[in-house]
Amino acid sequence: MYAFLALPPFNQTENQMNQTVLDTESDFFTIEEVAQKLRVSTKTVYKQVLGGALSFTRVGRQYRISFDDYDQYRKGPGLKR
Repeated sequence: MYAFLALPPFNQTENQMNQTVLDTESDFFTIEEVAQKLRVSTKTVYKQVLGGALSFTRVGRQYRISFDDYDQYRKGPGLKR
């Protein structure tokens, strides 16, 4: 029962491989990043996530909010401008 990692093609440079990882990670925000962007506390963001107002993805024990979900929430009717 061994787990094998998927390796990138050999023709990719290390910089290209790192950029692929960075692009994937930049599509998601942490709770702390969303709180900073909305200028609210992390507790407020947790309440929105757990209340269902803000969609999320779990990564291990952490919550991640996709850019699209954040943008939809930010433009939604529930957020005062």
